Amino acid sequence: MVPDSIPETSEDWRTILSDINKIIMPGVTHWQSPNFHAYYPTASSYPSIVGEMLSAGFSVIGFSWICSPACTELEVVVMDWLAKFFNLPQHFLHSAHGPGGEQAVKRVKKEHPEWSESDIRGKLIAYSSDQSNSCVEKAGLLAAVPFKLLPTDSDCVLRGHHIKAALEKDQAEGLIPIICIANVGTTGTCAFDEVESLGPVCQSNNIWFHVDAAYAGAGFAIEEYSHLRKGLELVDSLNFNLHKFLMVNFDCAAMWIRDANLVVDSFNVDRIYLKHQYEALGLVCFRLKGDNDLNSSLIKKITDNKKIYMVQGKYKDTIFIRFCVCGMDPQEKDVDFAWKEIQDQSEIVINEAEDMLNGNYIQKNMNIVEEMEGIDEPYEEEFIPKS
Repeated sequence: MVPDSIPETSEDWRTILSDINKIIMPGVTHWQSPNFHAYYPTASSYPSIVGEMLSAGFSVIGFSWICSPACTELEVVVMDWLAKFFNLPQHFLHSAHGPGGEQAVKRVKKEHPEWSESDIRGKLIAYSSDQSNSCVEKAGLLAAVPFKLLPTDSDCVLRGHHIKAALEKDQAEGLIPIICIANVGTTGTCAFDEVESLGPVCQSNNIWFHVDAAYAGAGFAIEEYSHLRKGLELVDSLNFNLHKFLMVNFDCAAMWIRDANLVVDSFNVDRIYLKHQYEALGLVCFRLKGDNDLNSSLIKKITDNKKIYMVQGKYKDTIFIRFCVCGMDPQEKDVDFAWKEIQDQSEIVINEAEDMLNGNYIQKNMNIVEEMEGIDEPYEEEFIPKS
């Protein structure tokens, strides 16, 4: 069995592989077995495995563009590849930009300024079918929004008239419908909700329309299943799992949003401390003497020069710069290199600031001379200090 504490000595690969075969493999549910018939299929392939190895080898965290530009840019390109491959509407391409904006709470707040935010949130309601995956209900719990799982017809299909009846009833009771989730290939029965009739109802009632095509979305790419794409032009967002049909190992899920700015605005939390993982390990916070603009200029100069990478922080109204030793095997020469770069860029920023102040002084005096032309009386030159 696996020991109950961390081993203090290493083992050779042959021993490790033997342990995997004797201890791990008997407890694995073999999803790739020809005798596995549960849930839905998952897949893998040699290209997928190599991709995982490369990703693990890079060992970067690409949660924003600046943290790893290639991650973001490659993701954008591949998502557009997939959108075209699956014949999705043009508005799901990255090149199609929406106007941005806020979500249901802000919209209703504008319509009813007398309502508090807590009043509005207490009235929100969401819809899906009784065939939906349990993750739909879990999402509702996380968002503190109740989901109504509407009964489907004898074919396990949710149709436009189903949700229309529910909307009318709930709106009459003062509730605020915000989202409907339709299914393209449900987990239980592989049912297909009638997207083309649900879309117009959602659009006319100004509620978000999402399609969960986790299993059957891959069929969008095949011409003989083109009928599955009916109504997608009215969808606000859709997702499906590439690891089920497209030979990509778990977990790989794609999601498209008609107007991505809506999601960015909703989840935008500008907190420097949320963006890094090593806040308490070898962290030094410093700033140039002077105002915040001077320090912002310094961090921009350092970032643009691309020799070292740091980020700024903020305490109350004071901007400072964070220097954290993040490397797995840091050397003193690495810190010296960074310090030299900080000094070099600081000197440039300070010189530019002094030149700007000197320029302002000269320009001010030139303006005074122009104003005094034609006046015989002597005047005293106004002195503007550099700091």
